Amino acid sequence: MSNVVPLHTRHLEIDAGVISDAENPADIGQDLFMILLVEADGAYSMLWGGRSRPAASRVAGELAADFGLPLIDKTGGLQ
Repeated sequence: MSNVVPLHTRHLEIDAGVISDAENPADIGQDLFMILLVEADGAYSMLWGGRSRPAASRVAGELAADFGLPLIDKTGGLQ
């Protein structure tokens, strides 16, 4: 059995980026971890955002269980 999730199915994703624009200049350059609800057609909504990788993982696991959806971690285990 494979853990591969087809991207054309509804799923949750953990993704990460760096804040490049913010009202508070101190936020620029900080890491941002996001939990996205991705629809089968590729549309997505951000459900959660924060700066902690462990918190993102915990919240994503809880949401995946609540929604009964597969979870893809696109961060590659970034810390």
